[in-house]
Amino acid sequence: MTEINKDCVPAFCAFQQPLELFNDITNLEDGVKHLLTLAESSQERLINLIVSNLVKPGISYYNPGIKGYDSALRKAKASYGTPNQIRQLTDCYRASIIFDDPNQLDAINLNTKTLLNENRFKIIYEKNSFDEPWADGYRDINFKIKDLDNSNLVGELQINQCSVKLFTEFMGHKAYEILRTLPPNIKGIAKPYLNELTKYGYDKVSKKIETCTDCGKCTTNFSGQKGGYEIKRKSKRKSKRKSTRKSKRKSTRKSKRKSTRKSTKK
Repeated sequence: MTEINKDCVPAFCAFQQPLELFNDITNLEDGVKHLLTLAESSQERLINLIVSNLVKPGISYYNPGIKGYDSALRKAKASYGTPNQIRQLTDCYRASIIFDDPNQLDAINLNTKTLLNENRFKIIYEKNSFDEPWADGYRDINFKIKDLDNSNLVGELQINQCSVKLFTEFMGHKAYEILRTLPPNIKGIAKPYLNELTKYGYDKVSKKIETCTDCGKCTTNFSGQKGGYEIKRKSKRKSKRKSTRKSKRKSTRKSKRKSTRKSTKK
């Protein structure tokens, strides 16, 4: 068992799990289990609110479920600053709202805030990187929320744009993976160039309308792995191209057979 650390970084205490949640807990493993048990009801309540009030054509959602135990324990052990600071584990329950049209952003942001406040999810932290994107160009809205009906448990809610999410899977993660494999002296040189590349892409796609319908109902994620979701998009062009290619192949085969038969008869 790992000894629990109930301290917090003073600048971030207001955004972390309340100290009173861990009054009778002495080890980190039990602390993580306690948070995950509490998180189940907050997760269900949050998803029900989103589905009942926000989801409509052009707006979907992603429900990853509560954080897994192994992942939560690993994150708690690797907390920033001093290890084993259980209070920094603030994403045990989480969800994403995903919108298609960039013109929807302001309305969704406002409606989400209203919905949370009216249903006793208090917003304790907000970062809108659509206004000020990250160095690599990535952008979303990230809320830390406190469930006032469940021991003030802190969780996380994101608002994501579909086209940005797609580009992250297509390019953003790849750039991250490249940087991760580079030695430190090369990484410092390569990072600004990769950031410029991804920033250009994010700036472009953030102006596009992409459809992310049914995200919450899917069973695979962008990478094709179970447990997340995928973007479903109908592409008529692709299907037409495939059918054209097939028909050309068939006609080529037929003509070859005919010529072979004629030469054989001769």
